[in-house]
Amino acid sequence: MVDLSRPAEPVGVASRPAFGEGRGPELGYGLAWTRPNVAVVSLVVIAVFLERFERINDDGSYPLLPVPDVFFLGVAGVFAAKVALDLSRGRLVLRPRGRKDIVLVSFVALLGALSLLALLTQPSDVASGVQVVKTLTHVVVLLGIALLLGHALSRDLVAHAMRVYFVGAVAVAGLAIVQAVDQNLVSLGIADALNLISRAGANDFVRPCSIFSEPAYLGYASLGGMVIGLSLISERHRIAAILGCGVCMAGVLLAAAAGPLAVAVPLGIYALVVRRRLFPRQAVVTLAASALVVVGLWFFTPVRSTIIYRAEDVSSGQDASAELRRKLNQGSIDVWRTAPLTGVGLGNSRGNLDKIDLSWAPPGANVAFNSANAYVNLLGEGGPLAVAALAAVLLALWWRNRQAPPRLEELTRFFVVLLALQFFIINPLVMPPVWFWAAQRLALQDE
Repeated sequence: MVDLSRPAEPVGVASRPAFGEGRGPELGYGLAWTRPNVAVVSLVVIAVFLERFERINDDGSYPLLPVPDVFFLGVAGVFAAKVALDLSRGRLVLRPRGRKDIVLVSFVALLGALSLLALLTQPSDVASGVQVVKTLTHVVVLLGIALLLGHALSRDLVAHAMRVYFVGAVAVAGLAIVQAVDQNLVSLGIADALNLISRAGANDFVRPCSIFSEPAYLGYASLGGMVIGLSLISERHRIAAILGCGVCMAGVLLAAAAGPLAVAVPLGIYALVVRRRLFPRQAVVTLAASALVVVGLWFFTPVRSTIIYRAEDVSSGQDASAELRRKLNQGSIDVWRTAPLTGVGLGNSRGNLDKIDLSWAPPGANVAFNSANAYVNLLGEGGPLAVAALAAVLLALWWRNRQAPPRLEELTRFFVVLLALQFFIINPLVMPPVWFWAAQRLALQDE
């Protein structure tokens, strides 16, 4: 039997200080700082990066529901097995349930209840019911993974996850740089050999997507890596962090995605507000180096004209991507009007949104969409109560954990702000990274 009334004694290697905060008291509740635990947490972060968000069938249509890759679920299974092993041996004590857990579980339960009401109160067919069950099952699986991570991770392992995420972001942005060179300057065949996706831009500039399906995801990952890199600045890591932040900044610009570039402005303002708790003094050097990268890419590459071209098109209503998103968002509002209280059920906006023909789609392809805005999409599928619940979840996750290491606390809160802004432009609610960041906030809850 595992005694839940007292913390387990940490075993293995001593706890590693979190982001230069200095070694605090032994935390005891989470997995100990051992090589197996470090390895499995590293795998979780890698699985988040390798998750493909957009899969297209051979005929150009999208699958009915994007589900987590086998690799991601396999890694989650390995992590669960490791937790079960440590529990059975008395090496791990799960935290008591916290407020953030309750809010997150209540949110998913509410989505399920609203979807059931939608099926019972509106004309629906078997396909609608199946879609609700599949989507809700998907969300429940991701919730379970988030709760498992949130309860089992010690704060030292949360800090390690941030470090691994930074390495992953640098690797992804670095691959994007190689792809941009390969497709725009010197044809090396690397992008084709690795089956990397790209998007055409202005002046024949091909924008890299790296392993992601959209330039926007590359931009958001690079933004996250940039912030973590600034937080990691120390005498020991300064050079690596400076170089890594420069690579991440290049990734943001090379993607030339409107969403990340627009989100970077309010994120920068937020970072200035919390700068003393988030960034050490040495971060100024890294920011200066990254500014040089921005200047170089802006004035000496086609990125400048591509970004200006897209900004002009978006402002004039001629940008294809922006217009598609606008139509999808308007479509979700129209869907909501058919069921103002409950929405049409989780996942069912796909069957209710108008089909939109795209130039890249093969003739006759049946392409189904979700709304581009997570809030509007949830309005159509769950009604205003679901949207209010999502806002409450984001606020609860962002709410300060008084006992967490200050810099680690502000860093994970930063990613909640990033998610809240990101939701206005894309709809990643059923994607693992959202739940990964939720798990980090659960793990830092006050004990």
